[in-house]
Amino acid sequence: MAAPRRRFDAVLSEAIDEGLKAVLGETGREVVYYNLKSIYGLERESVSKNPEILLESLYRLFGAGAEVIERVILEKLCLKLGIKPENVKLIDFIRGIKRQYE
Repeated sequence: MAAPRRRFDAVLSEAIDEGLKAVLGETGREVVYYNLKSIYGLERESVSKNPEILLESLYRLFGAGAEVIERVILEKLCLKLGIKPENVKLIDFIRGIKRQYE
């Protein structure tokens, strides 16, 4: 099951990256990654393994506006997985998929 989980982490990483860029642009995306590294010690490559920290950071930076970013990331992720976007929180969706690989 390790290979499918690594594949999911890679797809999630792409969806996060694309979602941040779609909402915030290139510079905004880089600000988020800088914030994750400087405040949380989280490298860009590890964000998909720690989505809780990403979301905490987004809500600290953007308040309720983080919901828009969260929704766009979820839509990008569902598109990559070939499934219909669900009306759930991103973290709940990620946890549900990761449980399938445990």
